[in-house]
Amino acid sequence: MKNRKSILVARLVLEDCRWAISNHTETLSGEALRVSWVSIVTLLRAVGHVLEKVDAVRDSDVAEVVREEWKKPRPENLFRFYR
Repeated sequence: MKNRKSILVARLVLEDCRWAISNHTETLSGEALRVSWVSIVTLLRAVGHVLEKVDAVRDSDVAEVVREEWKKPRPENLFRFYR
């Protein structure tokens, strides 16, 4: 690993997603609801892309973990961060 103290870029994207979820309320409607929903889904998908395309390129340990974890189908993990 190049620098164990460096933060994963994917973690920043995940924090943005958490913020978007915390601001997604039942009172949203119309354009605000659509933009909020698309933002959340896009950020969630981006976490995986950033892990693979940025963090794994910068750190061989992360690359190995990402490679192994992509092989495991675990849909229950999709919502673990939300708790």
